[in-house]
Amino acid sequence: MMLSSSKQRTTCLPGKALAGMLLGFGGICIIFYDHLKDFLNADFRFGILLSFVASISWALGSLYTKKHSSGFNPYFSMGLQMVISSVALFSITYTTGDMINLHDIPMNGWLAVSYLVVFGSVLSFIAYVYVLQHLPTSRASIYAYSNPVVAVLLGALIFNERLNIYVAIGGAVTIAGVYLVNDSFKRNVATNK
Repeated sequence: MMLSSSKQRTTCLPGKALAGMLLGFGGICIIFYDHLKDFLNADFRFGILLSFVASISWALGSLYTKKHSSGFNPYFSMGLQMVISSVALFSITYTTGDMINLHDIPMNGWLAVSYLVVFGSVLSFIAYVYVLQHLPTSRASIYAYSNPVVAVLLGALIFNERLNIYVAIGGAVTIAGVYLVNDSFKRNVATNK
């Protein structure tokens, strides 16, 4: 069955948004230009593969969540993810014997984990699900391009990490890509009204 042309326009990714996403990806590559050679390092291949699989699975999960957002319970999903990841991590550490006694973990470690649990997992995931339920998926996904820019700037501000010309150019390119994605969806919404 054929969809109407207006329906097809709303379900397809606008060309300007695709260009913005590619531009944002290019900006991230520029930011981390000094480390791109690590992709050729055999010691990092497995980690790079895992990161790639994680990114693909996150994207597929975002699309699934968007499609089923009306009957979606974010609290159940978050709890299920935490249980699955806990079982996986405890299984790996138990079988490899690479465990640390809980009493040996310093207070700073517990505070860091607590911060990551509350802000990095619970609150951020609830906010992300809310955004997925109320915005187009590709627009909700631009956080992936914004986060590295924010992380690099916070690293320079808090830890005095060195900023270079690649960070400046890559940040500008990434922000331009985010702008293109947002602008394309604003124009798309305006033309479909």
